Parts: sequence; structure tokens; C-alpha cells
Amino acid sequence: MPRRMSFSKTLPQMRDYTKTVTRRFGWKSLKVGDVITAIEKGMGLAKGERQVVMHDIEVQDVRRERLDAIDAADLEREGFPGMTPADFFKLIGAKPDRILTRIEFRHTRPCEPCDGVGQPQCPAYGEPPGYIECEWCGGDGFVYVGPNGDEPA
Repeated sequence: MPRRMSFSKTLPQMRDYTKTVTRRFGWKSLKVGDVITAIEKGMGLAKGERQVVMHDIEVQDVRRERLDAIDAADLEREGFPGMTPADFFKLIGAKPDRILTRIEFRHTRPCEPCDGVGQPQCPAYGEPPGYIECEWCGGDGFVYVGPNGDEPA
């Protein structure tokens, strides 16, 4: 089961698939190819309230870097076009010289024919991921999603 990551400060950007980078304290053991389940909120839930799952994301690049290495292009990937680095530092509550984990990811959604778990209607059912080239998901059970939910060409 994938680890969960909260995106409470960037829900609209996650829902419209425009956020493709996040910076986190910790997450040092993350590797390219890891799948993470994006959730709306992970802490501070009221009694009886449950985490709301959005969708899975797949790590494309991960590295440790100083927060002040962020530039305008990465602020846009973070979901904050036009924001200054100083405002971003305040938003996440960290000093510019703090070392964080920069995570670049792509959004996924389950393949509709097999719902991401390999159903009999999927040509890849019962085979290892990628064994059969499914016209929807390529056999891994997931379709990769671009901005606004479009499937990239």
C-alpha cells in the first residue's frame, strides 16, 4: 500500500493536475518510481473524520536541496505562479537555507477497463505489469494524467 501525502494547501492545483512538484520536510528514503497516494488532509482531522483520497502520484525525480534554490518555474510547478520565493518560504514556514526534499511527480488515475487492479476485461489481466500492451494503461493499471485531466500524447 502506498504511503500517503497531504496536499491541504494545494487542493485546487492537485485537482486540476497542474501541481507537479512539492517540497517536503523528511521523505528522505523516497525513490524515483515510488507511488504515493495524495490525500486532502492528513493531520488535524476531527473525531470521526477520515482522510479523503484524491489519486495516486508517481515520483519522477527526487532530490535534497536548499529551499532558496526554488525559481519561478518551480514555483509554477508547485502550483503558485507569480508567487515570490519569499512568500513561498512564509507559506511553508521554513527559512531559505533549510534543506528539503524536492519531489517531482506525475498524476495517475486507475485504468478504466481494469480499475487499476487488473480485471478480466483488461488484456493484461493476470500478467506481470507491462507484459501486454494494453491500449488504455500499457498493462501497469494506470493512465498518466496531464493538466486538466487530459491524457498526455
